[in-house]
Amino acid sequence: HLVIPAIPAPQATFQFAEDAVKLSLTQEKNVTRQVNNLVHLAKQESDYTTDQFLQWFVQEQLEEVSSMEDLLSIVQRAGEGNLLRVEEYLSRKGTKSGGYSSGATND
Repeated sequence: HLVIPAIPAPQATFQFAEDAVKLSLTQEKNVTRQVNNLVHLAKQESDYTTDQFLQWFVQEQLEEVSSMEDLLSIVQRAGEGNLLRVEEYLSRKGTKSGGYSSGATND
């Protein structure tokens, strides 16, 4: 007899934009912790192939956490009343350095 537990619904509403970014940062840190646990396990098992494979995820998580920390700082500095300026800044930054994406295209 197999029982698959229910997955709780993700939080979909936030009082402030900062709360949404904080949750995103927390989630990225959780994923990083999970990837690090897998790397640790691979090293314990002397599974160097898996360790090497996981290094891409380690690097990706480093970038994702850094991006979310930057975004949180930007949103906090701008404040709730200036979220359009945050989006404008992210849009410009994304087109110059390939960083953040607002979902908009430059076509």
